[in-house]
Amino acid sequence: MNNTLSFTLDKKKYTSKPFDFEAFCLVNDKHIEKDAKSVYRICSDAVGYMFDGTDAAGDVLAALAPGEYAKLCREVWDMYADALKNE
Repeated sequence: MNNTLSFTLDKKKYTSKPFDFEAFCLVNDKHIEKDAKSVYRICSDAVGYMFDGTDAAGDVLAALAPGEYAKLCREVWDMYADALKNE
């Protein structure tokens, strides 16, 4: 499984840093909260973290359509679930 995220916006492809322990912890912290009722809420911080320091940080990531951002959240959730299985 790929451990990075990617998306294309305005014909340019953006790729994140790899899913790492920090991204895992960001997801896990939200996952154990009682208010965590959606993959979007649980994984949104980790998506932002994974693109932090890349060309997609800030305005580019904010320009994504909500459905595209939700797709990235789902990919992070799958990475998190795989990490839990492999512990």
